[in-house]
Amino acid sequence: MNSKDSPLTVGNAPSDSEHIPKRRKIRKGTFSCWECKHRKKRCESVPGSTSCIFCQRHGQPCSSQEFADTSVNDCRDAVQRLDRVEAIIDRLARQRSKHVGQRKLSAAARSLKRFETPTLNSVNHERISRGPSLTSFLYSLLPNPAIAVVILRNSKIFRSPLQISQRSHSNTNPEELSDDLVMPQSAHPILLARKLIQLALCLRNSDTKDSEQLKVQLNESVTSAASRYFDTACGYVLSHDELISSLDGLQTLMLQGRYYITIGDLRKAWSIHRRVSRIASAMGMPLLAQTMGGHANSIWFQLVYSDRFLSLMLGMPFAITERYLESAECRDASTPAQRLERVHVMAAGRIIARNMRMQSSDMPYEIAWSSNEEIAETRGIDQELKKATRLLPSSWWLAPPLDNATIENEVLERTGRLLIQMHQHYLLVLLHLPYLIKRLCSHIGDNGLRISDGDNYSVLAAVSASREMISHYLAFRGYHRSTSPRATDDKCFLASITLLLAHLQGHRLRGMNVLEHQRCHDLGIIGRVIDFMKEISVLNDNPLAAARSQTLSKFVEIEAHAAEGLPYHIWIERETNENGTREVEDTLHDFQISVPYCGNLHISLQVRSDPPPGDAWNSELFDFVVDSPDPINNQSTLATADENFFAVEDCSSI
Repeated sequence: MNSKDSPLTVGNAPSDSEHIPKRRKIRKGTFSCWECKHRKKRCESVPGSTSCIFCQRHGQPCSSQEFADTSVNDCRDAVQRLDRVEAIIDRLARQRSKHVGQRKLSAAARSLKRFETPTLNSVNHERISRGPSLTSFLYSLLPNPAIAVVILRNSKIFRSPLQISQRSHSNTNPEELSDDLVMPQSAHPILLARKLIQLALCLRNSDTKDSEQLKVQLNESVTSAASRYFDTACGYVLSHDELISSLDGLQTLMLQGRYYITIGDLRKAWSIHRRVSRIASAMGMPLLAQTMGGHANSIWFQLVYSDRFLSLMLGMPFAITERYLESAECRDASTPAQRLERVHVMAAGRIIARNMRMQSSDMPYEIAWSSNEEIAETRGIDQELKKATRLLPSSWWLAPPLDNATIENEVLERTGRLLIQMHQHYLLVLLHLPYLIKRLCSHIGDNGLRISDGDNYSVLAAVSASREMISHYLAFRGYHRSTSPRATDDKCFLASITLLLAHLQGHRLRGMNVLEHQRCHDLGIIGRVIDFMKEISVLNDNPLAAARSQTLSKFVEIEAHAAEGLPYHIWIERETNENGTREVEDTLHDFQISVPYCGNLHISLQVRSDPPPGDAWNSELFDFVVDSPDPINNQSTLATADENFFAVEDCSSI
């Protein structure tokens, strides 16, 4: 802005009694105001106005560089006013604590003040931020706002599953997020670190065709810039507990976990969420979430949500054991879809607890999974998921079309609905998969067990849920191909494996195999999954997707050989490999895959009669006869290979 049009020289001349600011000597050709200089924007004056276009639009005072910058003093005054407000709130909180009926609320208020956003704590700001040098260093890493807008608009992060699932708790508009990136140099390090990680996530989710343009503007590759932003934020800020003990700190740590999910390191993301849960518990977040609600409640729920689903995918125990999700405050969400999400989190916790009990049991797997207690627990979880479907109308459960969405918000809303539907089917797959594996691996004549109606129900439920999961995944991937959500790919991978296992079980029945009617359809949708994963592996340079496509291709060949009558030997060992990866041998004679909470499943071409080593379940596919009493109903049943195991007479048994 031209200094001659400064608000201090035109139309706002001070009176003689007021102090006249001393003019500074400025460099020739300097026309911008202080606000535009700080924000690195072009200062455009408006004819006949004392303010530039930017200051008018944002309601900022427009001051020429001829005069001293008053923004520092204004910031100091604002901090002092905040201190006074905090002192008043503190006194009010202490007064209210005298009333017995308000003790719990007062304690939560004091706890919230203790761990309030650090930017409001001006007294310890310099000590916590480790001096102005750290703030200045982090601020210097932020790209030019114009480049930041390009990064955000080229990114597909706003359509990623994690972003959409947290849409009600965070910005999903690129313009809004780009405005947030314009921060004062005095911002707290945790806020600067959060912006750096957001930029890193955007770069990781950028379209491949736009990477070259960003490479020119950033003077480095997109991957290199993302790693630099992320590593700096983690090394200088997130590694220090004193900088992250706040709501902003917890959110930034969860973004760190999201970054690891994006690059495919789920175990690292799980460990990050473990750390977040410990810090949140020390801050008293469960109490804050229940009594204060709002922002604290949103952060706590997202933390519990991520903890449960990451643990499910990795076959690990969950970290947060509080029964907060069962409280009335949590169940009474604002929308039916949010209530459904809370049911999903509670169901995930119950499935993990059931699986961990089975994993630690000293009994053989097939006996442990046949216990009355675990069958009752499985039946209870199944009923809860059935009731959850009635929270929303039947039309809501149709997979929403994404191709005909006209605006971005419509795409986000439909994608969010699709993801919630996928979680419903994914939970059903995980709930019933152990009973399908038990059917495949039951030892001939051992343990005095029979094939129960409950097992039949679980096989049918797993098959149905797997088909739905795959169909919804294909709808999602058909539209969102450039994003790299490994979690969504992993869920579809498990559903595909489950469906192929069910067909292996069906081939035992030969002419009585009812699944044969839909075998071609099932192989067709699995073939599309393989094609998508091959495409994703090339498009996003994703070796994990390539490995999954190879695994599924080999399993499809095994299923085809089993359909032709080749006998396969199936057994499971209790120990899983250390890193939880899925291993496939080079030949079809020995196929191995890691199943969460169950162990390593082996499928081998039966060329000898030697039993499998160690403590394992095993089965011969085409020689299966069991004659034993039902441990639940005390009935005797003869099950042979010619019996139709997929006919369920009493679906309420699970």
